[in-house]
Amino acid sequence: MKFKVGDKVKFLNDTGGGTVSEIIDNKVVNVRIEDGFDVPVLASELIGDINEDQLIEKQDEYSGRTENAPVADTGQREVKDSDISSKNLPEETLKNIYFGIVSEDESVIYNSDLNTYIVNDSDFYIFYVIGYQEKDSFFYLKSGILEANTKEYVKTFTQREISKIKKFHFQILFLSKGRYFPQHPVNENIGISSISLYKESNYKENEFFEKKAVIFKIDCDNFENELERITDDEIVHVKTYKDKKDISKAEKPANKQKSEIEEVDLHIGEISDDYSGLSDGEKLNLQLNRFYSVIDKAISEKRRKKIVFIHGVGNGKLKYEIRKALDDKYSDLEYQDASFKAYGFGATLVTVR
Repeated sequence: MKFKVGDKVKFLNDTGGGTVSEIIDNKVVNVRIEDGFDVPVLASELIGDINEDQLIEKQDEYSGRTENAPVADTGQREVKDSDISSKNLPEETLKNIYFGIVSEDESVIYNSDLNTYIVNDSDFYIFYVIGYQEKDSFFYLKSGILEANTKEYVKTFTQREISKIKKFHFQILFLSKGRYFPQHPVNENIGISSISLYKESNYKENEFFEKKAVIFKIDCDNFENELERITDDEIVHVKTYKDKKDISKAEKPANKQKSEIEEVDLHIGEISDDYSGLSDGEKLNLQLNRFYSVIDKAISEKRRKKIVFIHGVGNGKLKYEIRKALDDKYSDLEYQDASFKAYGFGATLVTVR
């Protein structure tokens, strides 16, 4: 649907809406929300300001399925007992999953197409979903079931295509038949440097491919590690803010061991004692200045560090500005949503290397 400046719109995948203030291109428009901020939104995720019945109908249309429409056959076979490893795997079974990039022509790697693979070097069967990020958007790439100790071709990219990809995104579930030990799912990003893929020296001999390859190990324990690093006191502290925004910062016990993850609360009450006379824009600037100060200090320390920035949900403006800054000014840093169990949708985890 095409929009013009001044159109009243609602968000398909969120509550609320606003007024179209600017047409950025044929896919993205700026929407001015109630607080006066302009938020860039995909036109495909907007509808005209219509009544609730029409909104439900449009949401069904957007999802690609109406109530009475037949479900499309995706070609994905049903998982049967015989598809899953017959082993009763021990609790500490290794979960080694890799992403491999192989050049089609090793003599001219800098100009060669690149074949990508997912490698399951474990005794688990896995469900997997792979996507990739270009600019601020993620796109579906492939999904399926992969047997234990096998690999599967994903896609061939030209050098030009892969240079546009900022990171690959992996979601993985581990399966074993019979009596089993529950395994945490994987939700992991792997950053890609197109420049490194030009260099022949980065392609190494390996046990998975006959040719040299660039191999990335997917961190299958990231979920557990992050939860272990967040203490009970920190979780309670964040939940308290969800119930009472004006509560003073909880004091941490003197004997509390320092968390390996630094937590930075960007709620305005944690930055300024008296902010009643500040405009929304001035409050936002204070919050962003705090964010820049913490990031710059962490980079200057020149050591690996994880920082959770608690920005809350609100109207999404602060989260948008933080991630825009990470993409534009700190593009070499990795970031992702922080632990949903601890922070809901209100925090971003940044890794400084």
